[in-house]
Amino acid sequence: MKKLTNYLILALALVAGAGLVSSCGKDYGDDISKLDKRVAAIEQQNLADVKSQLNQLSSTLNGITGTLSSIQSKNGELERLVNGLSSTVGSLQSTISGLVSISDFNEFKSSYETEKGELSGQLGTITRTLETLSGKVGDAATKSELDSLNTELGGRIQGLSEKLDAMGLKLDALQASIRSVVFVPEYSDGKVVVPAPVNVVKLTYDIQPAAAAKTFAESFAAGKATATYVARTLKTRTAGPSATVSSISNTSDGQIVVSAKIAGMEEGTSTAIALVLTDEAGNSIQSDYAIIEIGAKEDISVELGGVTYKAARMADGRVWMTEPLRFVPEGKTVSANPGDGSGIWYPYTVDGVAETTEEAIKERGYLYDYATAFGVEEVNAENYQSFEGTQGICPDGWYIPTKEDFFGLVGNGPAASTYGPAKTDAPYYDSQYEGGRITTLDEAGFGWTFSGVINRTAASATGKYMTVKTTAANCSVESYRDKVSMTFLMGSTANPKITASSGNIQFAGLMSTFTSKYPEGRLSVSWSNYLSGYPLRCIRKD
Repeated sequence: MKKLTNYLILALALVAGAGLVSSCGKDYGDDISKLDKRVAAIEQQNLADVKSQLNQLSSTLNGITGTLSSIQSKNGELERLVNGLSSTVGSLQSTISGLVSISDFNEFKSSYETEKGELSGQLGTITRTLETLSGKVGDAATKSELDSLNTELGGRIQGLSEKLDAMGLKLDALQASIRSVVFVPEYSDGKVVVPAPVNVVKLTYDIQPAAAAKTFAESFAAGKATATYVARTLKTRTAGPSATVSSISNTSDGQIVVSAKIAGMEEGTSTAIALVLTDEAGNSIQSDYAIIEIGAKEDISVELGGVTYKAARMADGRVWMTEPLRFVPEGKTVSANPGDGSGIWYPYTVDGVAETTEEAIKERGYLYDYATAFGVEEVNAENYQSFEGTQGICPDGWYIPTKEDFFGLVGNGPAASTYGPAKTDAPYYDSQYEGGRITTLDEAGFGWTFSGVINRTAASATGKYMTVKTTAANCSVESYRDKVSMTFLMGSTANPKITASSGNIQFAGLMSTFTSKYPEGRLSVSWSNYLSGYPLRCIRKD
């Protein structure tokens, strides 16, 4: 076609210039021959270009075909790998009990997650490769074939991904599944002897598979799993006293420690209790029975300054004073004015009036600032971190409780990061209260007193009685109403995050809170200013 067009152009040119040709008489045969050769060369070059383009397209299509074949082959390999992993996980169902530790299980699960990550990465590479190829191909038929393959492989890749995810869920379920719960007695006779009136016990159980112990403890804390006790009286086998689980912790590989409150047991009586654990899926398993015996009540007391103070061994194993200190150090005079900075004050009424009667002093004790309690002239930037565990004005063999002593009793409150790791395995920790419940400690013989606090936030401030009281709106225990709602038992651990130069030196203590959320009174660890006035209870050095 191009050659014909070129001849037509030449003919038109010759016709247009006929007169000139005739007059010149020149022979144009050579020119026509040259032009013909030139057109032929052009045609040959165009053909070569077309062939080159066709060869390039053919090479591209061959490459695409090879790539697609490689993808299909790789996809087959991936399917075999995934199926192999699926088989491994399937066999794990029958062998999981053989994993004797959390570390063994975690190692297997980590290996699975690594392989899953690698496979997922390869599947992603396939998807991206298909998308890239589809964008490069212009030929409609090839593009259609590629898109069809893309759709087919996309479905298979999705299926493989779902298989991988299903395996992960299966592992999670295996990890949470408990096959056996066995009570671990502290002594050879298997009994758990609790001195009256302590009603909180801590029991240890072996869990199989071991990996399930930590998982269940976490699920229980999150409210996704439950734990209850079945109680039976001995001999008659009739229903026994109620036993309520307050907390579960995973303190060692394959074990849980359960804190439970036993109600309605008298001194010298025994009962058998079995633990029933129910996981997130609703599967329940029961332990063997443990024998709980309420022993004779310990008669513990300590004398200081001619006054005898009652004390009791609590479920944390420690001996605590069960009444506040009312000792007057040498050189000190008890004051009825909370704003005079004397360092020791009388208790007071909910109306903010000092009470100087012997009855009030015995019930609620004196209020001390930290310098007086520690037995020093002053607490300052140089010495404020040196008093942890100090005896202070406590009796010989006793000391002012530390932050850890309070944690060991009631656990930790919600602001765990402020005080350190949460201690939810404390015997009187109640997850609903995020700390201790006053009613529970009172039933155990702790004898909480509503002594209140003198609040003085800075050296330039004047101390004042805190007079917010308990009411029917924030307190459900009638005997606790119309009393000072906030009491703070002083402790000896300084807050290391406080800059002493600011004057705001603080120490950890045990604080009461009454709200609609905590109507039975909550006890939690908090910080207190060193200049304020607080009641003091000592703890024995056992």
